[in-house]
Amino acid sequence: MTRGVEFVKILYVKPVVTEDKLLKKLKKKTCEVSGVALTYYPYWIFYFKAELWRLLMKPRVVRLVVSVDGVTGKPAQGGPEVDKEGKLKHVEGEEVEGQMLVKLEVCEEEALRQAESFAKRYMAYLFPGKNIKLEVERRELIYRPFWLVKMRDVIKALDAIDGEEITISTSSAIKGRREEGSELH
Repeated sequence: MTRGVEFVKILYVKPVVTEDKLLKKLKKKTCEVSGVALTYYPYWIFYFKAELWRLLMKPRVVRLVVSVDGVTGKPAQGGPEVDKEGKLKHVEGEEVEGQMLVKLEVCEEEALRQAESFAKRYMAYLFPGKNIKLEVERRELIYRPFWLVKMRDVIKALDAIDGEEITISTSSAIKGRREEGSELH
């Protein structure tokens, strides 16, 4: 353990897009890259068991997976790491430097409230008029890897799983970060 560096044990999705693949992709676009860093973005994953009560019949059991963005709190069905059977795929545990993690802004309780609300609305939409009982079977905090790439006056985030590209800041934001002493390597 390096002195002064905090390590955190996390579950994360194994990156598909490596730094080498990323740099090759950017060279094809003739982009001038001045820094690359890997960061991990948090998601809460909740596994629900829903019982749909029907008049004079046994309840129907349906399973549902809801992910909640660990920064914005926005819920969605499934998740970026969940396959059709509701199981996590390509997820590994590892210790990473704390500075590589995007700060978790949504606590577990708030994420659960968002997930339950979403699950109830979703199930009511799928099965209108049914009495629904929800139960959380398990929950996990998963981190999804992103490459942060600094190019001239722009910082882009590239999803390390599917390669999707997002511009996250422009020259004015970069200038502010330089003044704070934050740099990509």
